[in-house]
Amino acid sequence: MEALFTGVNAGIVQTFYTFRILRLSKRNFWLSGSIFLVIVSKTGCGAAWVILSMQLDTYEQLLNISALTITINALSTVVDVSIAVSLCYLLHKARTGFKRSDSIINKLIIFVVNTGMLTTFCAITTLVCLIASPHSLVYATFYFCIGRLYTNSFLATLNARKSLSNNIDDSNNIMMSMSPSVLNPQGTTNGKTQNIAIHIDTSVVKSGSHNDEDNSSHADTK
Repeated sequence: MEALFTGVNAGIVQTFYTFRILRLSKRNFWLSGSIFLVIVSKTGCGAAWVILSMQLDTYEQLLNISALTITINALSTVVDVSIAVSLCYLLHKARTGFKRSDSIINKLIIFVVNTGMLTTFCAITTLVCLIASPHSLVYATFYFCIGRLYTNSFLATLNARKSLSNNIDDSNNIMMSMSPSVLNPQGTTNGKTQNIAIHIDTSVVKSGSHNDEDNSSHADTK
C-alpha cells in the first residue's frame, strides 16, 4: 500500500512541475502534454503493480512482476529528466541580456536542478538495481525513499516562491536615489532640500539573426 501512496504523491508533484512548464513555455501543449501523458502512464502502471502485489503472499513473489517494476521506474526517470531539462531550457531562453535579470535566471536554473536532483538520482539508482540484480529486492531500499523526496522537493519549491519573487521584482525595477547636489552643484532651490528618485523600467526585444536589441527606458522623477 505504501507503493500506492508513493506513486500518487509522485504523480501529483510531477504534474505540478508540468503545469509550470506549460506556463513558462507560453502554453506549449505538445511539450507539457507529452510529459503529462508519460505521468499518466506511469501512474497507471503503478496502480496495476499495487493490485497485482496485493494478491501475493510473500515479498519474494514480487520478483515475478519485475518487468512491471522496471517499466514504472523507467517512466519515472524519463519524466524527472524531461522536467528538469525542459525547465532549464525554457529559463535559458528567457535570458534578457541584462546582468541582473540573467543572474536571477541562473539562480532559478540552479534551484530547479537542485530540487530535482535527488528524485532523479533515486529513480535512476532504483532502475539500475532492478536491471543489475533482478532477483533481489535491493531496489526497494531506494524506491521507498522517492515519495518522501518528492514531498520535500514540492515543499521546498513552495517555500522558496516568496524569496525568488522578491528577487525578480527587484531586478525589474531599478531605484536610484540622488542627492540634489549632484544635479545642482551651486546649491538647492529656495534653500530646500529635495530628494529625487528615478524609477527606470527596461525591456529588451530580440529579433533577426543578429539578435538585435531594442532597449527602451522610461524615467519618472519626483
